[in-house]
Amino acid sequence: MKAVSSSKSELAIPFISYSSRTGFSLSPEAEQFLREIPEEKKIGAISIVGKYRTGKSFFVNRVLLNTKKAGFQVGPTINPCTKGLWLWKKTVPSLTDPNL
Repeated sequence: MKAVSSSKSELAIPFISYSSRTGFSLSPEAEQFLREIPEEKKIGAISIVGKYRTGKSFFVNRVLLNTKKAGFQVGPTINPCTKGLWLWKKTVPSLTDPNL
């Protein structure tokens, strides 16, 4: 899966993937990104789940990221663009809590 983005720091990256040969694995890039978040910062998680081709990536791009030109790849195919758990490699500041 490729993220459509204008900046390398704003990429969607795999977090946890699964292989029938090796099982679950944590992405080194995701681990590094999470380690670089200061300890005093709180993090929140938003989970979007559902069957394939039901608009999950579109929803995240348009509603949560408020963008048409960046975000998770979407396309007119039956092949999945995102499989497994993914992270958006950019912090999104909270409007109500400066530590989130």
